[in-house]
Amino acid sequence: MTVSVAWPADLQPPDTRDTPGLLVLLANGPAGYRSLCRLTSLLQSHADREARLARGLSWDDLRAHRAGLLCLSGGRRGWIERCVRAGDLQTARRLAGRLAGIYEEQTFLSLELHTADDIPVAQEITAIGQFLGIPPAAVQPVYCLAPEDAPRLRLLAAIDHNCPLDAVPAALPDNGDSRIDLHWLSPAEMTVRFAAFPDTLAWTGEIAQRCAPALPGGAPLWPTLDLPDSQTPAEAIVTQANAGLATRYGPTPDPAIQTRLARELDAINRYGYAPLFIAPFSDPLQRKVLRAAYEIVGQPHHLGVHSGGVVITPGPLTDILPVQWSPKRFVITQFDHQDVEALGLPKLDLLGIRALTVLADATDLIRRDHDPAFQLTAIPPEDAATGALLARGDTVGVFQCESEGARRTLRQLNARTVQDLAIANAFFKPGPATGGLADAFVQRYRGAAPVRFLHPALEPILAPTMGVLLFQEQILRVAVEVAGLNWEQAGYLRRGMSKMDAAEMAPLQQAFEQGCQRQPPDGPGFTPQQAHQL
Repeated sequence: MTVSVAWPADLQPPDTRDTPGLLVLLANGPAGYRSLCRLTSLLQSHADREARLARGLSWDDLRAHRAGLLCLSGGRRGWIERCVRAGDLQTARRLAGRLAGIYEEQTFLSLELHTADDIPVAQEITAIGQFLGIPPAAVQPVYCLAPEDAPRLRLLAAIDHNCPLDAVPAALPDNGDSRIDLHWLSPAEMTVRFAAFPDTLAWTGEIAQRCAPALPGGAPLWPTLDLPDSQTPAEAIVTQANAGLATRYGPTPDPAIQTRLARELDAINRYGYAPLFIAPFSDPLQRKVLRAAYEIVGQPHHLGVHSGGVVITPGPLTDILPVQWSPKRFVITQFDHQDVEALGLPKLDLLGIRALTVLADATDLIRRDHDPAFQLTAIPPEDAATGALLARGDTVGVFQCESEGARRTLRQLNARTVQDLAIANAFFKPGPATGGLADAFVQRYRGAAPVRFLHPALEPILAPTMGVLLFQEQILRVAVEVAGLNWEQAGYLRRGMSKMDAAEMAPLQQAFEQGCQRQPPDGPGFTPQQAHQL
């Protein structure tokens, strides 16, 4: 990682301190990765981010987060070489010694060679290294892969600074000097370029050898839980859920409710998700996190920031991933949601629905102006007046039912009940509505056409929706109960369908079709044509 570093506060400032110096920091293992996360977070998550980046990290910041890092001095844009080029060798030597005092034997002096004028500078830096016992390493700034890509850097800089192309040389990595290469050099090119400094290439190879795998491996990283009496998360969720059941339904809840709770707990514990369900309710800090998350739900987001996504880690966030300050002025991860999942972190989506606030406000108004004893739960689910309103599509202002397409669907299905509403809402989604059975579904739902199933094995799953796949739960059941896929495969299939991503589903097609063709009693015995159609 390349970081900007401020000039040391206790040294006489140079004439070239208008821009911070650069250092290259490399992780040699997990501890180094944690240090990188913390350092980049100091820059990116600061409330005044642009000013912080322009100022750079302090040397105290470097010293506080040095564990597991290798340091290269930054080349042409680093403070040491800038001092050498300014003729201030004494300050350059002091800075090199200061770096070595922080990173010790993991400190290296970067040598860049582009023109003949760079040779004397490299010799001076090498001499400083010999005096202090700091080895030099051959480096090449890589901002593009091929020389022909370099002109695009000027275009990107002009766009970034909103200025004409001829006004951006100072914003370029080469400061407008066309003699400086900014592209990838092959090993052969590096060997030729550093022929006068052969040891530097050996040290570059040594640096690469020292950089061991550092990223989290992707195994689940559950938050640390404060559980009593050495309870496991699986035991704790059963205890807490049963206590909540008794609080909500009394000491003798309906057997059906108990059965459902047992089924849900079994699924949660079978796949190891108990820590994720317990986390929001097990200690004051996490409750504070949740309260803060609820406060930001519904705010406009930027750069694809999830309005209610919360990442929970076993310790400090920056032990696992870097964070940054978002344009909306709160800390977010620098990784997107897919990369967060790849690291093995759980992500809670704490979504708020404004329609619930509307209901609460309406309830307050009714109690104030009409019926002090009014309760939302007293409205019968099969209220005839509400059913007539739904069937007419008279639902402007009703959550998820007010678009023209949603209102048309309600009228087509003659929706009148809660079940009708749930099915209409699912049917209006792009998948079911464009999956080839839209007209047939409407006719079947209105009783104008018979319900047919592609295969009898689908009837237990698709009977409630007239033989048509509507709900994501049905996708999961078909994949597992009919095609014999495991739950992980079923999850990939569901996700691919929800995103309409054929590429994500393609690897599972063969396993799905073969699973459907398994003969009884092990499988449903689909024909190849039926399996392919499904």
